[in-house]
Amino acid sequence: MKNLFARLTVGKVELPNRLVMAPMTRNRAAGGLVTELTAEYYTQRASAGLIITEAVQASPRGQGYVDTPGLHSPEQVEAWSAVTEAVHAAGGRIFAQITHTGRIGHPVLYPDGGLPLAPSPVASGMQLHTADGLLDHPMPKEMTLDDITQTVADFVAAARNAIAAGFDGVELHGGNGFLIHQFLADNTNRRTDGYGGSVDNRIRFAVEVVQAVSDALGSERVAIRLAPGNTYNNIAEADPATVYTALVRGLAPYNLAYLHIVEYGTRQITELIRSEWPGTLILNPHPAGHEGPATPEVGAAALRDGVADAISLAEMWLANPDLPERVRAGGPYNTSDQASWYGGDHRGYTDYPTLLGLPVRAGEAPRVVGPAPHSQRSQIAPVMLQEELWQRMRALPRVYMAPTLVSVPHARSLFLPDGVGSGPETAFQKGREWTHIHPHHDGSLHLTLPEPVKDEVERAGWGVRHPEHHSILVYGPRTQGELEVVWRLVKLSYEYALGESR
Repeated sequence: MKNLFARLTVGKVELPNRLVMAPMTRNRAAGGLVTELTAEYYTQRASAGLIITEAVQASPRGQGYVDTPGLHSPEQVEAWSAVTEAVHAAGGRIFAQITHTGRIGHPVLYPDGGLPLAPSPVASGMQLHTADGLLDHPMPKEMTLDDITQTVADFVAAARNAIAAGFDGVELHGGNGFLIHQFLADNTNRRTDGYGGSVDNRIRFAVEVVQAVSDALGSERVAIRLAPGNTYNNIAEADPATVYTALVRGLAPYNLAYLHIVEYGTRQITELIRSEWPGTLILNPHPAGHEGPATPEVGAAALRDGVADAISLAEMWLANPDLPERVRAGGPYNTSDQASWYGGDHRGYTDYPTLLGLPVRAGEAPRVVGPAPHSQRSQIAPVMLQEELWQRMRALPRVYMAPTLVSVPHARSLFLPDGVGSGPETAFQKGREWTHIHPHHDGSLHLTLPEPVKDEVERAGWGVRHPEHHSILVYGPRTQGELEVVWRLVKLSYEYALGESR
């Protein structure tokens, strides 16, 4: 599945791989505000080629579910800014998915208690899940021309807010039976004016939203997600091939960052769209429609068949924050807890184990570790814990102290498996790098580890790659619990040196 790890440029953003995190509603934004837990959730998944956030409502009337986030107030912009800052600090890239749910809504969600808006007064037949039970969706209010103009403006305002919050771009939600999709579908759009009836009229609202947001942000920061033939939220489309061919042709001149297609047993339509779309296409692949969550294997096949440039996965990312490393290793994969998909706390949200099962290190990283004058280095590891770690290392079989490095100011000692030479110059070079365990006065250690393990150590906050060598600097332990984590990494480095590591 090497094709999943080829680089790709979308708009002006370079992706390190083609494993995109699909948008997933998680209902953990009380009052429309994301939290520190949201930042942790997305930051854990910063190794994605691109993160597309959960659907974010463009306006109060655009909300369709409880505890979903918005981008229509200064407080929401500030809250999202903490998320994007954390993701970017972890080396990630993130687009905000902006939505208006249309008829999928209820007066209890809106400050004014009004009705949901929709292209036509056609009830969804669905229900809103609340803490007090299920509430039937009411008959929506048919949008006037002024309503349509205002809603386009709401999309633009939310997109501007997304950029102000630090997002790399926005994805407009045109699927899942929400407002843009409702204008496209013939069972929800029964208008007789310029926004209904003919195919050209039914695609008009989608094109106008894309045009307005592209004019505001620049098209390289704008994308759209479509779900041809998807029946979610009681959508019915009599001729999706014709509608979406016309829509893609109408969107092509805008040179968007990408087009995101969700298929559901609609591979023929995907292939048709691919032939019409001149730009980057991201696919959420379900060629058969009922095969369960999209998988890396199905995604790699889609890339190989040429129907997509990148693959979006949902449940796989939800349960596997280190998905690229697991794909490289051929698994295993965590199974998601469906009971915690929507709403709740950290359980089923930020507590899925990584490949090594490293917990996230609490607190800020030390400012100075590794090679530096002793006077400039923080004593981040208590002396007693340093000594315990030292004694455990000395007890490892087949190690010796390299006397040539004892006098180096920043090195306490250098341990290597024995019988491999007279000093560090010949020790386990293997044509790549030294394999060594190298403690510092401040309790931090140089460890040589496999690349996926280094990625996990950095992502979980236990260390940073050395800027000049192939090793990673692992922070010294501050507690007995942290000592056990660091000791696991020391043993893994030692086993790696002996050729016994995975």
